[in-house]
Amino acid sequence: EALSPPVLEGGKEMYDKGDIIEVRCRLARPPIPAHTPSLTWIIDGRQVGPNSVEPFVTQHGIPGLTLALPASTVLGAGGRVESECRAGLGSHQRSAHKTLRVRVRLISYIHTHRSAADTRTAMSAYLWVYLLPAALLQVIL
Repeated sequence: EALSPPVLEGGKEMYDKGDIIEVRCRLARPPIPAHTPSLTWIIDGRQVGPNSVEPFVTQHGIPGLTLALPASTVLGAGGRVESECRAGLGSHQRSAHKTLRVRVRLISYIHTHRSAADTRTAMSAYLWVYLLPAALLQVIL
């Protein structure tokens, strides 16, 4: 019997900074004893570490793996990452993909200051984008 792609459950189209991203991945059908495919989560080409995944078993005995990570991690990678759940059995592999997106909020700060050259007041606008360093993504993966 051919290896089927895993099934993804849950997840939203867009997350906010404070959210926890949670997506479940399970095998398409109950495994044959001694021939259970492994499940692995991959984000942007890197395997996700054990602190961000949790195994589960459905009521029908189908194994799965939940991906759970703070949305701020995705913000640190630019607000968008490609996730993949990969089922593997021997040399055979099948995958299911989901793009994870976190809303990037742009905040404008406007303040006044005095020029050293004269007493005119000038308005300056600064655009700040709240992003965590991409290095934080490395810690999670």
